[in-house]
Amino acid sequence: MKTYENVVTQERVVQRSIENKDFESAVNYITQILQECVASEKHSLLKLELLLKGSKLKEAVEFSRELVMNSIFSNSPIIKAARGKLLVYNGEEVEGKKLLQ
Repeated sequence: MKTYENVVTQERVVQRSIENKDFESAVNYITQILQECVASEKHSLLKLELLLKGSKLKEAVEFSRELVMNSIFSNSPIIKAARGKLLVYNGEEVEGKKLLQ
């Protein structure tokens, strides 16, 4: 139960950080949440979004690569689509479109 309470508390801090446009702090807290909730697709996608909002495209592409290589998410269409969009946005159009098909 303590882990759940910690995650809920950290989610509140993430929301406050987003409201304050402090995306770097929000990413740090999401990373902590993902250490507790390793299979959370919701938090993984939020981290990708926050990395982009914080102008961390390179880190977002790398994190998306880690996600699709992870056996938990390897068959997730949402994760694959997010990675595909990131790759297209990053100029890797051919590889990105493969994931979007």
